[in-house]
Amino acid sequence: MKESPARPPYPADLGLERADWQLLLTPRLGSTLGRIVLLVALWLGLAGAAQAAGPWWAKAALWLAAGFFVNGLVQLAHETWHHNLFASVRANVVCGHLLGFLVGVSYEPMRHDHLLHHKFNRTPRDPDAYNAGTPSLATVVRFYAVALFGLPLAIPFFNFLYPLTHMEARQQRQHFRHLTAYTVTHAVLWTKLW
Repeated sequence: MKESPARPPYPADLGLERADWQLLLTPRLGSTLGRIVLLVALWLGLAGAAQAAGPWWAKAALWLAAGFFVNGLVQLAHETWHHNLFASVRANVVCGHLLGFLVGVSYEPMRHDHLLHHKFNRTPRDPDAYNAGTPSLATVVRFYAVALFGLPLAIPFFNFLYPLTHMEARQQRQHFRHLTAYTVTHAVLWTKLW
């Protein structure tokens, strides 16, 4: 007889009452804003330190550390795609756009792709199916390629290729308006900073 897989623990298994569990899942504005400010400050601080560092290996180590904090911002953006970061849908959308702006990837295509990923998880229709299927060397290589090169490749993919191939014309128009605003704002900021 085949054993069924172990079920994940329920809140009661962890000694939590339903009210405690709901309290843990309730978005808190101060906590959320604090995490965003902390991650941005650490990212910018490490990036500044990397620019000032002397030897190449020190620069590389500091840029690598800064990358972990960019990943933290992407994880917060992930919560905006699900409308979980704030209690308000509008606040999630606005924050999702701001976080997308910071990391250089537009909000709409990322949300569109990610919700399809949940809808078709680990099926041939899953847009993130690069790691689905029978484990093999090719699956492992694809997984780590995405993990290592995902953010730099996400910029051209989600800003241009994905919208053109997966989004409807109305969604594309909205996306490219937002992308134009992102681009102009980045250009103005970088011109002022340099």
